[in-house]
Amino acid sequence: DMGEINLQVTQGNSSVTKGCFAEVLRTVKRNSGSMLVVSNEAVCDSGGLYSRLWCVWEVYCALMDEVSIKLHPRTRTEPHLYGAGGRDSFDPSRARCGRPGSPVTADEIGIRRTIGGGAGCLPCCAKWARIKRVIQAGEKDSVLAAYTSPGDLDAGNCDLGDRGVELLLEAMVEDPRVYELLQLTENNIGHRGAEALAEALRHHTSLTRLYMDGNKIGAEGTKALAEALRHGTSLTTLALAGNESGDEGAKALAEALRHNATLEYLRLGDNGIGGDGAKALAEALRHNSTLEWLDLDDNDIGVDGAKALAEALRHNTTLTELDLNRNNIGVDGAKALAEALRHNTTLTRLDVEETSIGEDGAKALRDAKKNKRDMGHDFHLEL
Repeated sequence: DMGEINLQVTQGNSSVTKGCFAEVLRTVKRNSGSMLVVSNEAVCDSGGLYSRLWCVWEVYCALMDEVSIKLHPRTRTEPHLYGAGGRDSFDPSRARCGRPGSPVTADEIGIRRTIGGGAGCLPCCAKWARIKRVIQAGEKDSVLAAYTSPGDLDAGNCDLGDRGVELLLEAMVEDPRVYELLQLTENNIGHRGAEALAEALRHHTSLTRLYMDGNKIGAEGTKALAEALRHGTSLTTLALAGNESGDEGAKALAEALRHNATLEYLRLGDNGIGGDGAKALAEALRHNSTLEWLDLDDNDIGVDGAKALAEALRHNTTLTELDLNRNNIGVDGAKALAEALRHNTTLTRLDVEETSIGEDGAKALRDAKKNKRDMGHDFHLEL
């Protein structure tokens, strides 16, 4: 029964990192302890220590809670870690919770599915590959080994939380590798994690792309990141969709855009941004000379917000793409944008799907598109 299996694995929590075993690990951490893992010869001769289903889960929980993991000296060999087949043939997605040589049972398959992708446990099957690369080099090294490739640190959809992010950033400071991309989407990150990231941006001058969609940093976390942008970073891409930033967060980012000279792409969809936030961003576009793409999809900027952005387009000479999908800009907002397009020569794409513009608003924008095409400008309109 999958419901029963899910309950066993998560202990009724939304994530495996919130269960009773994770709480035991946090107690160990508070007392400066370690998790000692001892393999046995039967596992060594067949599936390997980390092919054991519960061991994979326990290692994951320990990493997320910064608990040092130690192997018994006698069993710290590649066969004990990965089995007789060695590292190249090791696959934790085929993990066992019975004896490695015994037949796979239906319950075991169900448990594997739960940990691999269901019930809010280990985030998704693709992340097994990261756990596969964790070898026990101390918690910071293990985290980096699990999530990095040349130039990129991809830890998206891993339920890291604020503490996990802080751990990653501490490891990055000590790591000699150069990172250009940091992927942290869907990680349950709050304002504390965002504040740690903002501080890190002051030191990681090679980082150019930061993806944080689907977290919960709120206005306070957004303000912290905006402050880092204001005082200079190397970021060219910042993705913050679905973070509850609101008008206050948008205003902080707008102020940052007046001073920042590197950011080219800003994604702020689904953030509860209203007319006031849109007006602030519009005013910033009058002064900013680097932003090329602004995504405000699925907000609530209204007619006034659309009119403010339209006025900004009359003056801005760098923005090439503007996404206003799923905003109730109305007929008047559409007409204001259409009029602005007659003066703007740099915008090449405007998205206004599901914006309640009616046939009159749509016609005004189609006419503006035709006018731009007649003048030889490349322009795409999504209605």
